[in-house]
Amino acid sequence: MVEHVAYDIWMLHETSQLLGLAQTLRLGRPWQSALLESFLIHARNLVYFLYPPKDGDLRDGDVLARDYPSTAGLPLRPHVQIVGVSTSDLSNNISRRIAHIHTMRTDEGLQWAYGAVANVLLARTLRHVATIETPYDELFRSEFSKLGWELDEIVAALPLNEEALPEDLLAMQRNKQRDSE
Repeated sequence: MVEHVAYDIWMLHETSQLLGLAQTLRLGRPWQSALLESFLIHARNLVYFLYPPKDGDLRDGDVLARDYPSTAGLPLRPHVQIVGVSTSDLSNNISRRIAHIHTMRTDEGLQWAYGAVANVLLARTLRHVATIETPYDELFRSEFSKLGWELDEIVAALPLNEEALPEDLLAMQRNKQRDSE
């Protein structure tokens, strides 16, 4: 299951970067919609991973942050806010507007703050994953390494303020490596 968590974190980052480029590259609406839908599904997965619903609403096989004990503890608090929206409202909005055919499925007047959502979710999940206890710690580091990420370096460079995160974590890591050479 470690590979699935790493994949969702990686895809959230990658799709947020591509969404930022989509208008510059003048991608058509189908491409922009596909990127946004992918980003939001991975965001919903990570919200669920970090902030699951009540135990009665869990399904067999759900993978949660609490399944991987962390030396820093879990970043879990009920009704946590991400860019001014509770995690349950964020998940519900994604479900209604993206993951299900629903009467609220419209993009009129709706702006997804994908950069801010990505920053907060990436910081929280990466900090949790970086402090996971044995035996899972090396498994996570290995999975991220396969994706070209050095987990400890990325987490060490994260600012304490989630809103101050750079747009591209990999660029931050590359710049740090270049500066040390």
